[in-house]
Amino acid sequence: MSHRRAPDLSADQKQELRESFELFDAEKTGTIDIHELKVLMRALGFQVKKAQVVKYVHELDPGNDGAVSFQLFLKLMTDRYREVDPEEEVMKAFSLFDTEG
Repeated sequence: MSHRRAPDLSADQKQELRESFELFDAEKTGTIDIHELKVLMRALGFQVKKAQVVKYVHELDPGNDGAVSFQLFLKLMTDRYREVDPEEEVMKAFSLFDTEG
């Protein structure tokens, strides 16, 4: 099976990410912290640990002080969505409903 590079996020996906980010940016500062980012990524279905989140942020922004802007979040999530195998995700979803095997 060949793995092709996944396309960029759709307008709907970007809008969903924007709305999710804004929910976690409770103080409306335009940034969230690393802990909020971890919780947000988990809410979006990515099983991540804090160390992974820190690594992702520092890969994209080596001098980051812990403040994650929406643009950085969008880049990070675009990379994460590209790593997801759509066929594997469909099989996971199917298995939830396939109660008889």
